[in-house]
Amino acid sequence: MPVLPSIPPGGVRGGKEEIRAALLKPYLLRLRKERGERHASSVLLTAGVDPQALDSESAWLSASRARRALRVFAQELGERSLEHRGSWALHPETLGTHMRMLRAAKTPHDAYQFLAANGSEWTRVGTWEIDEP
Repeated sequence: MPVLPSIPPGGVRGGKEEIRAALLKPYLLRLRKERGERHASSVLLTAGVDPQALDSESAWLSASRARRALRVFAQELGERSLEHRGSWALHPETLGTHMRMLRAAKTPHDAYQFLAANGSEWTRVGTWEIDEP
């Protein structure tokens, strides 16, 4: 899970600080399974997050909206759910955006290199790097 930057009072200033909405899909799927579609949609909409955006592989969320969604997921599923996505990370609906990486990677290290090299596909918040020994 990417670490989101702190948001200054009054909102984001500067460039687009967004993350790919699909990164939150495992949490959405779990919330729907455990609490139901209607409840999941209701709590997300109350927080100002469109659940349909989280279903889209190509949608982007502002860092502040992503933060709001993560707060909802932590409140509804427990704080530890953000640390451990479990089997939801491998759910077929969450793998769509990761397929290029899965096809290219032969080892976990290959996967991390792919993510670092293609970070702009996942986040507009910052860059990712790998420190090689």
